[in-house]
Amino acid sequence: MKKLSVFYIIIIIFLLIITIVPCSLEYVDEKQIEITITDKYTKGEEGRYFIVDNNDNAYVVKDLFFIGKFNSTDIYNKLKVGCTYKVKVSGVRIHFLSMYQNINEIIKE
Repeated sequence: MKKLSVFYIIIIIFLLIITIVPCSLEYVDEKQIEITITDKYTKGEEGRYFIVDNNDNAYVVKDLFFIGKFNSTDIYNKLKVGCTYKVKVSGVRIHFLSMYQNINEIIKE
């Protein structure tokens, strides 16, 4: 009986880790970069906003609850193909999880 309880605790901890860690990665490694936009598009039923730069890096523009960012649509609409911007990004690119750096703010238009 005790072995079964330990097993369930390990499973619960594992499930918490695999759900919390990817979500928290959206908030790490905040930095300012300069990008020249070559493409922008929406993807999926929920309409995720994507930006592609001249180095073929893809970025997502989405709301981030824990930093109070709820203006993704406004940011996405201000970014124009062919223009260069200084932007503030956070997060990491993990290909197999389809995670992208998130554009949080336009520093200079």
